[in-house]
Amino acid sequence: MKYLKKFEELQTNTKFKKDKNGHKYKDGILTDEKNRGSIRYRIYDDNMLEFMGSRTDVKYRGQGVFSDLLAQMLNTFKGYKIYVPLSNPTLVPMFLRLGFEVTEDKLRYWGKPENSVNVTIQN
Repeated sequence: MKYLKKFEELQTNTKFKKDKNGHKYKDGILTDEKNRGSIRYRIYDDNMLEFMGSRTDVKYRGQGVFSDLLAQMLNTFKGYKIYVPLSNPTLVPMFLRLGFEVTEDKLRYWGKPENSVNVTIQN
């Protein structure tokens, strides 16, 4: 599957970079096989993942593309603590149903923006 290939390429072909606080990270992207949507993420060398953004082609919205990608992300990153900043409050209930919890933690990349709710899950 395409998302797994991207993850394997990231693990083997990409070197860790350092952010301004000295945390080592790699950026990646999960896409579905038909390129209907994607999730961008940043993984850190201490098994922490930050959700960087997502997109779903307008023709496929409301058809479960994002939910499928999110399920693949959770399946791919077992053992990671996953953080998702949500600037769209209507998404919070969906993430809570999936086992995420609201957190006051500051995210490494995003911090704690005033207009968002951060959710996390220990996967």
